[in-house]
Amino acid sequence: MSVGKSVYLAIGVLVSALFLFGCEGDQGLEGPQGFEGPIGPPGNNFTPPPIATQNFGLMLNNSTANDYSGAPKIEITSDANAVPSANRVVARLMDVAPMIDGIDGGTQEWGDALTSTIALSNLAGADNGIATVKVRFGYDRTYVYAQFIWTEVATGDFTVGADTTKDFWNLFEGSWIRSGGEDKLFLAWEISDVVGWDTEGLNSIFDGTSFKTSNIGELADLWVWQSTESYYADIVSDNVVTFAIDNGLTNDLGTTAVLPNAPLNGLPRYMKSNSPRVGTNYPLQIFEYSEFIANYNWAEGAKIPGYVTKVPAGSAADIQSVGTFFSDTWIVELRRLRNTGHADDLGF
Repeated sequence: MSVGKSVYLAIGVLVSALFLFGCEGDQGLEGPQGFEGPIGPPGNNFTPPPIATQNFGLMLNNSTANDYSGAPKIEITSDANAVPSANRVVARLMDVAPMIDGIDGGTQEWGDALTSTIALSNLAGADNGIATVKVRFGYDRTYVYAQFIWTEVATGDFTVGADTTKDFWNLFEGSWIRSGGEDKLFLAWEISDVVGWDTEGLNSIFDGTSFKTSNIGELADLWVWQSTESYYADIVSDNVVTFAIDNGLTNDLGTTAVLPNAPLNGLPRYMKSNSPRVGTNYPLQIFEYSEFIANYNWAEGAKIPGYVTKVPAGSAADIQSVGTFFSDTWIVELRRLRNTGHADDLGF
């Protein structure tokens, strides 16, 4: 074959190849499904990490602002070998989340989460007679759960009853007067190192009237359940305690669950829309309130709630709660994400 013919043949092969690569042919029929592969090894069930052993503080009052019974230093642990005691709570892994409804479902709801009867002593003001509180803690991969049960005692000026009308406005002889307190449960946690926490617990951030840390940079988490503000909103007041000269307690970032019906020229700011002359009882919801009308022909003894309940948001809305009062006993149950993603919250 001559050189010329060889060159022409090579060019022809190259052009044919380029043509074939540049054109897309019809797709063929789908082939049959292959055989099923072998079964893989069994997996392991995910086990949520335990709650780290640490100390927290607990405090209770019965309506009066600065009269507190409490236990400033309580150990909480997930150690399966630990035994509940008067100053230790053992948190249990929950197979099924308990109902947060303010009703004690016992072991049917709380499973192996044993009850600790925590001993209380007078921490500030007059002794309110509350000597113990029953505590349970549980957790799963997402939430931490807690239950608190305490009985009020009639002693001195302390009476037994659910104080659910804090700062109620009452019309008395032509003047609007505020009255009524609320019962409270405080839980304090260390976020960053707080001087004195390991030995004194809650007492390292509480001086009997106010909360504050002793040094710049120290941070504590303070949960406050309130029988008026929390009771109607089903949200615990979530707070952070920092260094201050007077008071280092502030709400977590976000929108709180209550709007105070604070005085304006000695009068309430808000009322229920289309309220009767005798006023209304708690709760006053955000969607049903209006500006207070002084010349409303109010009846003597008329009542207006001291707080408007609203929907919280942000870090201030982290802790769900429900409280119920039976005869002489409060049952308060809480639920919070183990890790909220907020810097002003303790992670579990």
